[in-house]
Amino acid sequence: AIADFNPDVVVGSSWGGGIALFALAEGLWSGPTVAIAPALHRVLRDSGELKYKWAEVEQRLAASAHCLTLVHGAADNTIPIADSETLAAAIHCELVRVDGGDHGLNDALLNGRLRELVVQRYEAYQASTM
Repeated sequence: AIADFNPDVVVGSSWGGGIALFALAEGLWSGPTVAIAPALHRVLRDSGELKYKWAEVEQRLAASAHCLTLVHGAADNTIPIADSETLAAAIHCELVRVDGGDHGLNDALLNGRLRELVVQRYEAYQASTM
């Protein structure tokens, strides 16, 4: 479905952010991606990593680190920011920590910061492909 739509940027939050990571890891998408408080690690951890192992997903994500920005609220009580910090350190992707931000990052949405991050990720990706 993503190939049919052909978006400029994929943005997902929580489980949507997890799906964005999964799409990158599985090669279903290879463009600029902003994953906001992505829940993939938690879902795999909570499900017992039945079919997909986090270490394998993380390893496959490394090839896409150049087009990935993680955004996470420091005060997120739903998905620990440590999940994003660990992933960013492991694969060397950009991590934007939103001080005081909760899981919804409503303040960042309202003040335009998330829009700016999406535009920056798109422009950086475009510059890297020229």
